[in-house]
Amino acid sequence: MGAQEGFLQYYLLMFRKWLWLILSVVCVMVTVTLIDTVRTRPVYQATARLLIEREHPHIIPFDEAIGRSPVVDPMVSYSSYYQTQYKLLQSRSLAQRVIQSLQLEDHPEFSSAPTAPGIFAQIKQWPRTAIAQLVNALRPATRPAGTESAPSTPHSSHAALADQFLARLQVTPIPDTRLVDISFTAHDPALAAQVANAFARIHIDQNLETRFAASQEAVDWLNLRVQDIRTGA
Repeated sequence: MGAQEGFLQYYLLMFRKWLWLILSVVCVMVTVTLIDTVRTRPVYQATARLLIEREHPHIIPFDEAIGRSPVVDPMVSYSSYYQTQYKLLQSRSLAQRVIQSLQLEDHPEFSSAPTAPGIFAQIKQWPRTAIAQLVNALRPATRPAGTESAPSTPHSSHAALADQFLARLQVTPIPDTRLVDISFTAHDPALAAQVANAFARIHIDQNLETRFAASQEAVDWLNLRVQDIRTGA
């Protein structure tokens, strides 16, 4: 019993000895966390909702026009059609059209150079930075021949901008409906709403262009057939 009381008194003594140090460390960590939370930029999300309907074109298929029975693929179902539309919504080509339409490459949120981290961020990153510097110091200073860094090209910068854009984009189909939500996140709420609305509008324009191209192709083909018939007659 006396040994247990001795251990208890020892731990109480050590706790009292280091109490102020423990409290100081806790206060510093809480203060840094609070300041970092206050300094964090807010993120806003805007959502546009689209209705996707499967097309039922009234254009005469080529196979029917020349007297052949059309080949119907039983694997092409409504589900695969909508899955294709969802993938197109997340395509790089559509993202680049939105970027070009809104000139996002000149927007400060996408074009500004990264700012230097503050004192609190440096404190949080110090252990990782110290380890990285130690590893680099232990590595050989020479670099193998032929490993020069490639200069950045406009194509690579556009690809990086598209990747950054797609990372902020979210396409969410609503179950058991033909609706899909297009959400975009940004630090500027006006920018988030502008991108979400523009994305939906440009997707609709792209579908209309595709339909028009298919109609024009069918009209051109029928005109050629009419000319051939007139020539033969």
